[in-house]
Amino acid sequence: MLILDISLDKKTVDKIIKIIESKKEVSSYHFLRTRESWNIKFVDVHLVFNKDIKLINAHSISDKVEEEIEQLDCKSKWVFNIHLDPIDDSVIPWKWCNKTENEL
Repeated sequence: MLILDISLDKKTVDKIIKIIESKKEVSSYHFLRTRESWNIKFVDVHLVFNKDIKLINAHSISDKVEEEIEQLDCKSKWVFNIHLDPIDDSVIPWKWCNKTENEL
């Protein structure tokens, strides 16, 4: 048996983006990846928050994002990997790990 993953359809991805962008506390997002295998849908994304937000608040917002995305297809199982970022690390070279917080 050969099992292949496919990306979620554009309509669903657009709805996911709309959900993310509707959260005023989320300043941006990056590294959005989606896929589907059988009836399991996978969403990986980095959400960027203000660096002063409390982790518990950022986590609560990411939970709301997950809940809203799950409502797009209640028949499927959803698996999320949401990374909470205090800065947009998509634009920082990988050498950033040697820098101090003030240099970021």
